[in-house]
Amino acid sequence: MADDFSGRYGDLLTGSYDCVDRIVLNAYFSLGHNPGGFRVWWRRLHGGSDDELDNTHLMRFAGRFARRVKAWANANGVPVIYCKAGERKHLIAGEHLAVHPPSRPGVFLVLAAKAPASVWEVRRSESTGVIGNIAKKTTYVSHYSFHIMDPAWGHVTIKMSGHPPFPAQVILNGHEYVAAAARAAGIGFIKEGNCFTGIADPQRLAQVADTLSQHAAIGRLGQVCDRWIYTACVCFGLDLAGQARSGFGYSYSIYLSNTAATCCPLRRCDGRRAARESVPDRRVGERLWGRSAYCHRRAEQADAGGRPRWLAVVLPKRLTSPLASIANVIRSPRSVASEAMVRRAAGKIRSRRCQPASEEPTGSRSV
Repeated sequence: MADDFSGRYGDLLTGSYDCVDRIVLNAYFSLGHNPGGFRVWWRRLHGGSDDELDNTHLMRFAGRFARRVKAWANANGVPVIYCKAGERKHLIAGEHLAVHPPSRPGVFLVLAAKAPASVWEVRRSESTGVIGNIAKKTTYVSHYSFHIMDPAWGHVTIKMSGHPPFPAQVILNGHEYVAAAARAAGIGFIKEGNCFTGIADPQRLAQVADTLSQHAAIGRLGQVCDRWIYTACVCFGLDLAGQARSGFGYSYSIYLSNTAATCCPLRRCDGRRAARESVPDRRVGERLWGRSAYCHRRAEQADAGGRPRWLAVVLPKRLTSPLASIANVIRSPRSVASEAMVRRAAGKIRSRRCQPASEEPTGSRSV
């Protein structure tokens, strides 16, 4: 790892590793984000009819979503917290997780708040009732952040709008994944916040962290999203039967991803000097590692025996893993099946339109 810090204190470091830090994915149902596709999806959901496609029925989706979330949470002892503007939701979730650690995988907290989003607005003719236009508008609607404990990724957050087509964001932490994988591999470590401050085997931990920089990580991301988004989130607005009947399936694209080159803890005897010389203030930190954010553990904080604590420094680094170079979309098997269903339906519509007017469509019956 070539950087100013490791070059200056390389003889004091016990190791280093590159770890994907924060990953944010956009989850979207591609058919539902254009007027014609949304109308096709609605017809498939309602037996081929769009008579009930209006603003009233679209609002009922959002109301039903909210009621189902609240009823399920009350029945399963999961708190639902309605947040105000300006509240830091990740801090609320962190405090709750520290006081009430979940005993099993699944949703352990739901945070609700208003946020801007695009919703569909349907306009019908006043005289005939025929749909004249379907257009998007941006307004403040309720979003629900489902905080989930996953056995492989740790704390996962899925933020979803209650309005169809239920767009969402999936937020993951690479350090949580590495911690869970290291625990399963029997690698001892001490983790404070988002930093590993003690590692029994730095080389093995670095190998575990490198798995997120391989192409197989794309499949892991698709698996963790599909594991929860259908059965723990969108099911409140669209049950499993409705998802299957209408061909509803998410695709995922990278919204945000960054990585950190992390220096493993310094030796105790030299930690105080390194902390005093390398990170005395923010300006030195910016000169060493650029203007990105960084975190550190100062060696001046002594332990119970009066000895200086180890120092771990996180150096922000430009993401060079396959996650940065994939073609924007993570295609899960369910999204591929959904797109195939839509193509078959569109093909049937085109074939019927191309037939002569005097010819009876194949498969129809004369009255």
